[in-house]
Amino acid sequence: AEGVDYTRTQWYPKMAVYDEDGWHPDPYVAREFYGEYGVFDVTINIDYNYKLGGTGVLMSPEVWQKTGETDGVSSYELVPNKKSKRTWKFHAENVHDFAWAADPEYIRTSTAGPGGMEINFFYLPGSWKDNWVKLPPYTVSFFRLMNEKFGTYAYPQFSVIQGGDGGMEYPMCTMLKGTGKLDGLVGVMVHESAHNWFYGMLGTNENQYPWMDEGFTSFAEEEVLNVLMEKNEENPHKGAYRNYFFLVQQNEVEPMSTPADYFDHNRTYGISSYSRGQMFLAQLRYIIGDETFNKGMLKYYEVWRFKHPDPQDFLRVMEEVSGIQLDWYLNFWMNTSKTIDYAIEGVENDGRLHTMVSLKREGSMPMPLVLEVKLKSGGTRYYQVPLLSMYGSRNDMPALQEWPWTNPVHKVRLEIPFRDIEEITIDPLEFMADVKRENNDWKE
Repeated sequence: AEGVDYTRTQWYPKMAVYDEDGWHPDPYVAREFYGEYGVFDVTINIDYNYKLGGTGVLMSPEVWQKTGETDGVSSYELVPNKKSKRTWKFHAENVHDFAWAADPEYIRTSTAGPGGMEINFFYLPGSWKDNWVKLPPYTVSFFRLMNEKFGTYAYPQFSVIQGGDGGMEYPMCTMLKGTGKLDGLVGVMVHESAHNWFYGMLGTNENQYPWMDEGFTSFAEEEVLNVLMEKNEENPHKGAYRNYFFLVQQNEVEPMSTPADYFDHNRTYGISSYSRGQMFLAQLRYIIGDETFNKGMLKYYEVWRFKHPDPQDFLRVMEEVSGIQLDWYLNFWMNTSKTIDYAIEGVENDGRLHTMVSLKREGSMPMPLVLEVKLKSGGTRYYQVPLLSMYGSRNDMPALQEWPWTNPVHKVRLEIPFRDIEEITIDPLEFMADVKRENNDWKE
């Protein structure tokens, strides 16, 4: 597509993974991947005028000659060759797949990324060329932000390649559709490149847990784009919540534990894997707090890089860094289709210096609550109402009385005079997947 001569992906017989669950000879049906890590030494003999990019480090750099540099971006052309064929050699370590693309018309540029890594770009000339010329600084910033939030990229190079059809992730590279607007190109670059953390360097069994790659990648994508594109949204994941609420309204929610290839509907697979997986992390951050969550994501990468973690492995890391029991959250969100709905039933005076707030769980999935209390003086206070089953609470705001999740109604006492309170809201930033938000607010 788009005139690219060769986009070589899923092009050789891959070795099945053997792990604690046995062999995984799952056929690829254009959804998810699971492969074992190894060392790839690949030699490609192709017509002399073809330009190649893909997985691995080029071990035959003599094929290129530098022709110029502008704003830190170098341009390259092939070294003239009188032979009919040219040999390309690539080496890659700790990867579970190998992909490459080739076209005689490719423009190749490169720039330095964080830590001295090389970032390469391969694209065709034409009306969309200007977008690709503008892409390098966005890509450098992407890697910087991902390194800070999710762990340092482990490989010496990455290639962004016009592959001609949509977008797809592969180790150390991504194949992208080359047309469209700049913000669209940046967006798909961010998503597909972020896969190199969760699909690539962590390597979860995506056939069994597609949400641990697609969802975690979508979470990272929105976090990065919120900074990169200067959106500055307090909750950049609202699109995922809208998708989930649509699925609830259509009564098509299936447990997120459903393997990737076995959902009843394609859109259910998409929303469960991409949106609900993204929401899993957004809600987890709401439960344990921003700073703790950020530490946990870095620790997860540090501990499980190249080791194929599963949901329990991720959970143990987050419990360790937070000091909070989280098995209830994983079980409800992953293994059931139960929904969340909390309400403020009433607010009343409780003596001269205190206020009593009556809360009700109307949904079937328990969650801790964040209460925002706006004062008539103009101040705002935040509290967490933890679940008893958490055996802990966030460390960045005061905790109120724990809620035994089996109790549908719970009362909490605020050490604020009733007369001083203007408004109380459950989950003001809407990080909790509450299906009926209109009962989340009380005003005097």
